[in-house]
Amino acid sequence: MSTVFTKAVTINAPEKDVVFNGVDFTKDAFIKIQAAKSVTFKNCRFYGLEAAAKTMGVTLSCDTKLIVEGCFFGKCGEKLYNFFELNGKLANGSYISNNYFVWGCCSHNEVNVYGAADDATITINNNYIGSIRIGPKGAPQNVKVNIKGNEYKLSDNPDPEWPGMIVIQPYGTQTTSFNGITIDVANTKTELSLNKLVYIYAGAKDTKFNWQTNYPVLYMNGKRVEEIDNLGDPVEGTKPGEDAPVVDPAPETPSDSNTTTE
Repeated sequence: MSTVFTKAVTINAPEKDVVFNGVDFTKDAFIKIQAAKSVTFKNCRFYGLEAAAKTMGVTLSCDTKLIVEGCFFGKCGEKLYNFFELNGKLANGSYISNNYFVWGCCSHNEVNVYGAADDATITINNNYIGSIRIGPKGAPQNVKVNIKGNEYKLSDNPDPEWPGMIVIQPYGTQTTSFNGITIDVANTKTELSLNKLVYIYAGAKDTKFNWQTNYPVLYMNGKRVEEIDNLGDPVEGTKPGEDAPVVDPAPETPSDSNTTTE
């Protein structure tokens, strides 16, 4: 019989490797990771999580290595907003792989990557999954996010305005550049057109995408995507390979000091 957690879980274990293996999380077992060298969830089940107000399933607020493998995420209450709210910097080798996310396990994104350590490789592979957001704060350098071999069922998604599996979106104005992040998507099992699988979005409160200074580096099945489907505000700046727009100079108007009267 599995160990069952029904109350809130707080992980505060600096420099420790914390492992949950074969554990059920239900009812009020929302998880906050405040300090740890690494945290592993393996062969766990998350289901029936209920909240009275908007709540995240797993909130990461520290810099750590996170491993989520072979887990099941079942139906939860509508107040569970994002399942993985990853604000801390994910360390090199962090991965969320070989998991099954039921549509409805949360009401918004299943995985939100808001932080990454420089030189880190983060992997989200071989999941049955519906929604991933990539938007690390700051300007991480030499970060690679692998998103490969996942399965995405378009029929699970009831909102035709947001059909994609992956959104690249700044974290408000705290994300200053995507230039140091490479997102590598490959071998997705889906009936959705691949040019709609990933999209960028910047709203009124987000740092705007700019062709030169803040445009994501995306590969799809090994090929660089030069222009990603955009569902938000227009991309600023000049697109690579295009000349800057020519602005006609304003007509000269004689100043009063140069005007003579007879």
